[in-house]
Amino acid sequence: MSADDDSTLSDTIIDKLAPTTADGIPLVWSSDNDAHLEGILFEVGKFFKRKGLFQPFFKHHAAVLRNGKLAVDHYGSTLFTTDRIKDEHDFHNPCPPTAQRLANYEISRNTPGSPHHGGNAAPTLKKIPDECTDTTVLSQHAVEAEDSKLLTSLTYTFGRSVSSDEMIDAADGSGYKLLEALRKRAKNANTKDKALVAAQYAKIIRDGVPHGTELKVESLKSYIKEYKSIKRNVPEKSRLSDEAEIDMIDLIAVKDPSVREIYELKRNAQAPTNLDQAVSLLNSILRGRARCDEIDEVNAATPTAGLGLAADSSAGSLKALLAALGKSGTDAKSLASLVSTLQAVADPTKTNAGDKDKKPPLDIPRGPDGKPTTWIEGMALCRCGIGGGKHLFKDCPKAKEKASKKAKKALAAVPPSGLTSSDALAAITALLSQIVVDGGA
Repeated sequence: MSADDDSTLSDTIIDKLAPTTADGIPLVWSSDNDAHLEGILFEVGKFFKRKGLFQPFFKHHAAVLRNGKLAVDHYGSTLFTTDRIKDEHDFHNPCPPTAQRLANYEISRNTPGSPHHGGNAAPTLKKIPDECTDTTVLSQHAVEAEDSKLLTSLTYTFGRSVSSDEMIDAADGSGYKLLEALRKRAKNANTKDKALVAAQYAKIIRDGVPHGTELKVESLKSYIKEYKSIKRNVPEKSRLSDEAEIDMIDLIAVKDPSVREIYELKRNAQAPTNLDQAVSLLNSILRGRARCDEIDEVNAATPTAGLGLAADSSAGSLKALLAALGKSGTDAKSLASLVSTLQAVADPTKTNAGDKDKKPPLDIPRGPDGKPTTWIEGMALCRCGIGGGKHLFKDCPKAKEKASKKAKKALAAVPPSGLTSSDALAAITALLSQIVVDGGA
């Protein structure tokens, strides 16, 4: 096998065993802060359950073989796998080796107040019971191999701190022993370590998106990434509930005047039930706003002859537009408003739309993304009139006003006396024809 083949195989194994979050971010404990351990262990447990890894080992200190049978380390394990003795375990309380499990049971059944108090003594088994031979085999080495594989997986997460080597060596090849050591350290974390974790979590919840940072898709993504990173270090019982995390996103949204109303409408239409849904809702609004800004920037560019319609294609476009207007049932009042708009476009004295003088291209300052960064002479003036309109559309002080206001004002225009829908359509036909000819000249 070549070196490349070895690398591919290694990467595949890492992909399967290295604990990550649901969105693929590696789970790593490198701070040596013991107060982080409980939170990271909780995330690792979710990874194992999500991927279906080591579940029989945590539950019964057993391993599933390739043939589907369950390998156990002791005949007595079948007392628990068949539920003759009830004794539940999982990642957060992993099952010890069966010999220790049986000893714990004997102590429990003789201890008043314990779950097994008064129970029958566990029988001593000399073989796998007949009813289990089709599903269970005794294979202590297979269980040890599973335990070793668990250690390998845990090392990806807990093998990068200053004290990692010492802990891993002390585990002596056993993932079960390393889990015990990690939980002991987490339990003994000092007050200052715990206070630091709590303070970091409280701060990012309180601050939200940093003050002075415009709420955009990028800034929200950056904040959520940092929030989740800090949250992973927090014990599960100390984390915000789903409802509280949704409230956190609500607060971020209502702080921005340009998104608060539409966010509230969408939230009321389909209420989010967790953090990811709330973030997705807010992101959809921010993406829409970003597209509108990009459209404004495109429209702000100086028109060129290339934007005019060719005579042979304009006729078809004109017919399609008029057909759509005729079928839409548009009333005379709305058509009159459209006539006024088209007259302004066609009349060179109003908008200079008929000016055929060729202008040299502008050297517009642009950022790394190719978008204009500064208004210069020769660019289109903003219609707001503020400061002479000498600013980019995206920088307009009135950019946050609703576009619906403009539509309402246009529809409120009073049509000329006696103008019918057919008259207006005829006027639109003439005006569009003029615009097409002028634009294509």
